[in-house]
Amino acid sequence: MKESIYIQNIGPLRNIELDHIKPFTLIIGESASGKSTLMKVLAQFRYFYKIAVIRSWLKNAHVKGTYFKIKIEEFWRRAGLQEMIKASSVVVYTVTEGGNKYVISYRNGKLAPLPTIPNSDLQFFKISFISENRNVIPDWNETGASNAGFGARLGFYFHETFYDFDKATDVLQDIPLEHLAMHLLVTKRGNKKKYKIKPDDNSYDPIELQHASSGVQTSSSLVTIPIYMAKHFSFEDAFQRATYDFLFKANRLGDFSTNFDISKLKRWIHLHVEEAELCLFPDAQRLLIDTLVKTCFHNQEEDRQLTLMITTHSPYIINHLNVLLRRYTQHSEKAGIAPDSLGVYRIMDGSLQNLMGKDLTTGETVVNTIDLSETMNGIYQEYVSLAK
Repeated sequence: MKESIYIQNIGPLRNIELDHIKPFTLIIGESASGKSTLMKVLAQFRYFYKIAVIRSWLKNAHVKGTYFKIKIEEFWRRAGLQEMIKASSVVVYTVTEGGNKYVISYRNGKLAPLPTIPNSDLQFFKISFISENRNVIPDWNETGASNAGFGARLGFYFHETFYDFDKATDVLQDIPLEHLAMHLLVTKRGNKKKYKIKPDDNSYDPIELQHASSGVQTSSSLVTIPIYMAKHFSFEDAFQRATYDFLFKANRLGDFSTNFDISKLKRWIHLHVEEAELCLFPDAQRLLIDTLVKTCFHNQEEDRQLTLMITTHSPYIINHLNVLLRRYTQHSEKAGIAPDSLGVYRIMDGSLQNLMGKDLTTGETVVNTIDLSETMNGIYQEYVSLAK
């Protein structure tokens, strides 16, 4: 499968074109440059493609009628993007599968009719968005807060993050946080869960997650959700919820007729992470990326493929990608990433700058990080000039 997206005039995004979205994609840029906006638009259009797949499967199974109506304004609102949409806003998202292109486009304030996809090209998407508000999860769980009031202001993506974390910890009770040399322990008391952090060296007794440091809080869910998605998420259950429940509630089970085996569906999990580095020391940021790469691209179940998109402010994370590339080419025992699986971009003035290149000496694929060192150089130069 190949994905591409084109975005024009949405908030700070003027002209964004990702011709081939790589399995591991990172976007770095200044605050308010549009990193999260880009990722939210992509996540939303991946969701529309998921709807197109379900609609197509029902149509191909001879189920008549209209189902899964889309009100595009509602989707912009729940993504927090309604104020960024202009009359000139354009989104074109394309999936290429089996030599065929399936396009979902938004122009002139309207979403074009979704494509009908033959059974041979169907693939099921699970879209997971890990919000920058994830540090609220420990307190949210402890207080049993509702979606009203403050909860509503946390936004759609926080609730999606909390939902996936809650589902993950229904299954996982002992989650290694290798980047911190700790474990997240999950226990259940009735309908309520307790989360505790235990240091690997047992230097102190386990403490409740809401009393742990902010870096521990923000990265616990960030590690837990991908482990769950890579190893335990049930596509069969998700597909059944999306289709058979609809047929039952719509009283259309009698219309359904297909010989297509849903176990043959290609399966994709798309993970979207806002600011992976939140509240973490640089060394921990690097180790966290190692964990995510190992989880998503080395330790996943064979019946699924994962993609991972990360937005970041961290030059440490971007520089560490060159280590991952060399680990792959040198067959290191540590987690690495294949050059053709990595895309790295800097967002500037509403457009993307591709940071992937070649080392002129070795010929290796590398990430161009020269510009990302300017701040440190500037600090040093000012320090030296003051001494003069």
